[in-house]
Amino acid sequence: MNVIRSYRDDHCTYINDLRLSDFPIYGSRLQEFQTEMKEWRPKKLTHLAIRPYSDPVTYYAFWFAIFIGFASVLALGGVVATAYAALKSIPKQ
Repeated sequence: MNVIRSYRDDHCTYINDLRLSDFPIYGSRLQEFQTEMKEWRPKKLTHLAIRPYSDPVTYYAFWFAIFIGFASVLALGGVVATAYAALKSIPKQ
């Protein structure tokens, strides 16, 4: 029923009232799709690249955090390499 309501609210402003009874053949399947779309979670590493059906903000926040983490690790590697090069360049007495 939520699929029908969300479709009505988002795309069909001229349709005031849609019910599952208006879809006698596909009504139960529409409910199954809605449930599956709401409860979908990635189960494999490759599924992380698929944007979920609901709440895309968490998807983009996850990838932003991955990007920032990767950039931080690269920056830390640069700092360690610079410190190592600086220590090697100090003349021994």
